[in-house]
Amino acid sequence: MPDPAQQRNLTVLWMKAQPAVSAYLHSIIFDRHHAEDLLQQTAMHCTDKFEQYDPARPFTAWAMGMARLNALHYMRTRGRDRHRFGDDLLASLAQAQVAVHEEEGTAMADALRLCLADLPKHNRRMVELRHLRGMSPPDIGQKIGKTGNSVAVTLHRIRKGLGKCITQRIDDAGPAGE
Repeated sequence: MPDPAQQRNLTVLWMKAQPAVSAYLHSIIFDRHHAEDLLQQTAMHCTDKFEQYDPARPFTAWAMGMARLNALHYMRTRGRDRHRFGDDLLASLAQAQVAVHEEEGTAMADALRLCLADLPKHNRRMVELRHLRGMSPPDIGQKIGKTGNSVAVTLHRIRKGLGKCITQRIDDAGPAGE
C-alpha cells in the first residue's frame, strides 16, 4: 500500500484516468456488471502496483494496461463466449481510448485555464488557496477575513461556474480541428 502522499497522488491520478478505463472496459465487456467488476479489479491492481508506476509516463496509459490485462484474463476464462476479441484488437482499443482521453483532457485543461483567467482576482485567489495549496475553507476564511461556511459556499459557486464555462468553451470549439 502506498504511503499517504503516494495514496493522495494515486487518488488524483485514478480519478482522472477512471472515465477512460471505464469506457474501455465497457466497450469490450458486454455485461456491465462484469465490466464494473473489472474496473474495481483494475483500481485494486493500480493501488497494489503503484510503486512500479513510472511518473515520467502517462498514468492513464499505465492504468489502461492494467485494465487490458484484467480484460484478457477475464476473456480467457470465458473462452467459450462467441464475443471474444483478439489481443491485437484489445490493444488497439486501449490505445484509442487513451488518445481520446488525452485529447479531451487537453481541451478541458485549455478551457479551464481560460475560464480561470476570466475569474475575478479574489475568486481566483480562493481557488488557488483551496486547490493548489490544499487549504481548508475555514483556513482560507481566516486568511481573507470570511467565515469558513462563506468560503465553502463561494467555492461551490465558483466550481459550478467554472464547470459551465468549461462546457461552453469546449462546445464552442467543436470537434478537434474545427
